[in-house]
Amino acid sequence: EQEKAVAAAKAEGATEASKAFGAKLAAAEFKAAVAAKGLDLGEALDLIDTTKFVDEQGDVDDDAIKKAVSKLAKVATQKGPGQSGGDFGGGNGGGTPARSLDEQIAEAEKNKNFQLAIGLKRQRAAQTT
Repeated sequence: EQEKAVAAAKAEGATEASKAFGAKLAAAEFKAAVAAKGLDLGEALDLIDTTKFVDEQGDVDDDAIKKAVSKLAKVATQKGPGQSGGDFGGGNGGGTPARSLDEQIAEAEKNKNFQLAIGLKRQRAAQTT
């Protein structure tokens, strides 16, 4: 009887481990599917309960993930350039005037983005030669 109890405990432990792993796998697969569709869910992505894509044995239902992401694609924002194409500051759009390289360098250094600052300085040097 003790052996049966040990075997049952092992089986229960294995099932719980499978469920935990399945939950992590489902979350990763869901995020990958969202990214592959080019969706931007922002912070809402963290609010989605991806454990519903895992069965009692810890197996992930890939089809359910695909269906959920397809539904989200109908209402979510697409990643990438804005829908309007952006404002490049030309014409009569009244956009923000372009900043000089010196202004960009100063801002990069202020933000401690030294790699960007070096790149901008190289660009400035190339323009002066």
